Amino acid sequence: MARTYVYILARKYTHSLTVKQTNCLFTSIRFSRANNFNADGFPIARIDDLVYYEEYRDRLVANTRCKELRTTDEPTLQKMVETLNPHWDDLWPQISISNRFVDKALKLYQKTWAAKDKSYRIE
Repeated sequence: MARTYVYILARKYTHSLTVKQTNCLFTSIRFSRANNFNADGFPIARIDDLVYYEEYRDRLVANTRCKELRTTDEPTLQKMVETLNPHWDDLWPQISISNRFVDKALKLYQKTWAAKDKSYRIE
């Protein structure tokens, strides 16, 4: 079974929370960080600090957990995050360098390099 992730993104200083679900945590977080600018190039509200995540092997269980977290009120979610991540640290650096995401990162960057430089070949 494929892994499914339920994760919470937070805004740095106001602790506004967003609950999401994905099959690839690396790609989803990278995409949310890349799309923090409007059409004019000005930054928009930045809600991209990964403060909490859960990994599931069953997609149905992840769906029910995501719905449960989305219906939970925000102060309760903030308390849950504070118990596991008291300083509201961004967990992205830990995930991006972990072994299971390194291969995906390399493939993603190789595709980007190949697109920019036509002489670069993916082996």
